[in-house]
Amino acid sequence: MPRDVLRLILGQGLQLVGAGIVLGLGIAIAISRTLASNIPLVNGADWGAFAAVAGGLAALALWSCYVPARRATRVPVTTALRHE
Repeated sequence: MPRDVLRLILGQGLQLVGAGIVLGLGIAIAISRTLASNIPLVNGADWGAFAAVAGGLAALALWSCYVPARRATRVPVTTALRHE
């Protein structure tokens, strides 16, 4: 039962994180290509930086979802249902 709660909370959080990373990477790539075409000496495809930032944000978001999910597994089910 606690594993199901953990999976539910992490799954919902990571769906939002995944959507945000995909949307953010798309916007970042579009902006970097626009800047590269308008400003000389600007590299528009710094894939290492994109990967590092996306990976760092994903790790931070995973930790931010895991801590409250872990706390939620410690609450007895009857107490949670009673306060619902």
